[in-house]
Amino acid sequence: MKLTYAILAVLVVASVLVSGCVQQGAPGGTGANDGTGGQGGQQNPPSLFGGTPSGPKVGDWSKVAMTTTSAKAIVFTYKSIEVTLGSVTYSGIETETDTSDSLIIWEKGKDTGTAGVKIYSLGKVGQLTLCNVITTEPTNMPDTKDPYADGAEGVTSLGTGTYTTPTGKTVSVNKYRYSKGGVTGEYWHSSEVPFVIVKSETNMTVVGREVNTKMELQDFGTGATSVFVQKDFEKCE
Repeated sequence: MKLTYAILAVLVVASVLVSGCVQQGAPGGTGANDGTGGQGGQQNPPSLFGGTPSGPKVGDWSKVAMTTTSAKAIVFTYKSIEVTLGSVTYSGIETETDTSDSLIIWEKGKDTGTAGVKIYSLGKVGQLTLCNVITTEPTNMPDTKDPYADGAEGVTSLGTGTYTTPTGKTVSVNKYRYSKGGVTGEYWHSSEVPFVIVKSETNMTVVGREVNTKMELQDFGTGATSVFVQKDFEKCE
């Protein structure tokens, strides 16, 4: 999955498609570490996904507000969860909004960037829950390490700083500017925050239209639980 900041909101809100196929928007990034895959030759910012089974601890969560050109602001809560399906334990990243919930789970301890690792995608709207297997290509899950820290094509370091959430929590951040292939942006990341995202602004052209997307951390913490229950996971068996 090659996801960009600019189209993330569309993917998450449309977590349950008319066709019955569930898609999950993951928290920021492109989903491809090479920075390719943009629309119309545009180059997406480097991925926020490490492709490793590490990442946030179970129960960690972060709440991020997103605004996109000509669209209503949406608040996403990202949660790290763990579930058992049959005799197998799965790690998962859940995305919750006011109107829908979506979730990706994969076998605990497996590298999701490796072909052949089975990944389930669930979506819930009201009482309707659907589950399908993602088989198109390996999907990289979030890591806790700042993926830009070691440098990446198109990325320039803007130094360090701090950020304070509206709830009064202050974290250290690394700041970056991205410019490549018609896409520009500024990104603030922190390894102190589950899922790394603190603040971002991306500008790109989508179907001939200029799109500006902003994301900003509202709060984060521990103790999150899933809105999905065991009978929802049984749909994946």
